[in-house]
Amino acid sequence: MSILAILSSGAAIWFFGYQRQVEVNSVSKMIVDTLRDAQSRSISGKDFAKWGVYFDATGNRFILFRDDGTGYSGAAVKEENYLSSFVKIGNVSLAGGGNEIIFNNPGGGTAQYGTVRIEQSNDSASFKNVIVTSLGKIDRQ
Repeated sequence: MSILAILSSGAAIWFFGYQRQVEVNSVSKMIVDTLRDAQSRSISGKDFAKWGVYFDATGNRFILFRDDGTGYSGAAVKEENYLSSFVKIGNVSLAGGGNEIIFNNPGGGTAQYGTVRIEQSNDSASFKNVIVTSLGKIDRQ
């Protein structure tokens, strides 16, 4: 009976760790999709504006926004995406500093290229990086 209890608790610990890693993968994919959406909107000139994504590590969210010339702070159109308590934005490292990536029209490149790290809330060693290049290539590792 005690052996079964030990095996069960070990399986439960493994399962919760696995579930949180799945969440990290899911959130990093969501961020890639949102970045590509912003890029596509910029390239097509939707609303005659550039579009971007703002990363708020304090609020544990990322926000799609229409750049009206002042970046995220002055944006009127925003779509917020909150992360679960199991996942957090660990680090945002972009050229020029800041926490936002704005894509150019018509090329789709950006001056705010770099890395956004998504990690488990309780284990920073378990993470995915979302990488955006200056030419607008978006990937995750």
